[in-house]
Amino acid sequence: MMLLLLTSALSWALGTVYSQCRGAHIPSHDLAGMQLVGGGGVLLLLSVFVGELTGFSPQRVTMISIAGLLYLAVFGSLRPHRAVHGSPDKVPHKVRGCFELLI
Repeated sequence: MMLLLLTSALSWALGTVYSQCRGAHIPSHDLAGMQLVGGGGVLLLLSVFVGELTGFSPQRVTMISIAGLLYLAVFGSLRPHRAVHGSPDKVPHKVRGCFELLI
């Protein structure tokens, strides 16, 4: 487990350094999205490797779970987007990119 935590911290740091060096022409929200999609893909592959999908059944997913996911997808993205892009002249570019990724 410790090796997994150290590897994840190292990959996060390498991705951050790479985005600072090579991602100058890519908007900060695109970089944040690329990091989130990449992390989600790695976690999905890891869950398949560990065998978590063998016990998954779509029939066992409740409507409350679906409603919670939709709530987080809609309202969890609108509020930070409005906070960051509502006044872009007041928030520096690098801070905006970190803020989008963290929230």
